[in-house]
Amino acid sequence: MINHTKTIHSGFTLLEVLVAVLVLSFGLLGVAGLLLATVQNNTIASQRTTATFLAQDMADRIRQNINATKPYDANNNPQTVHYLNSAGVYRNCYGTGPAGPCSTPQGVAERDLFLWRQQIAASLPGGSGVVCKDLMQDDGSNANAATNGCDNDQFSPWVIKIFWVVRGEDAITTNATPPNVQRFSMMLGGT
Repeated sequence: MINHTKTIHSGFTLLEVLVAVLVLSFGLLGVAGLLLATVQNNTIASQRTTATFLAQDMADRIRQNINATKPYDANNNPQTVHYLNSAGVYRNCYGTGPAGPCSTPQGVAERDLFLWRQQIAASLPGGSGVVCKDLMQDDGSNANAATNGCDNDQFSPWVIKIFWVVRGEDAITTNATPPNVQRFSMMLGGT
């Protein structure tokens, strides 16, 4: 007599394995997306920290050369306000002697703006900066006079604005304004 007993096989079928692989792959894609978003947010936070330090550096430079921010000199004669974006030439002057080009408030202001703009360009992708007088300090898209948002009204407060993009390749576009402009501004007291 032949014994016909059923054998019970245990284990996974191919379909169950495929479903498990599919669920695992969706989970890994979610983790990868979260990791990518975290890296991008950390990059933006690091750039904002850099912009904060650069703006504070310029604010300290302006406070040390306060005479270059006043519309009148000590004798009440009108003078050019040298830290404004529209003041003209920015150059790296040398020589701090009594007759050196850096000895005047104008020379110091030109040197400060020159060095500051070099630091911004070297520290932030597509970075530029402007010092101006503006009531709406959190506007503008770059240091171009046409798009920096500065009103330069004599009664407006001093503002330091720094513009950059998150990634360097975003700065190279066919449009006049990059699509992902980041902006940091700091308002200063004084005249």
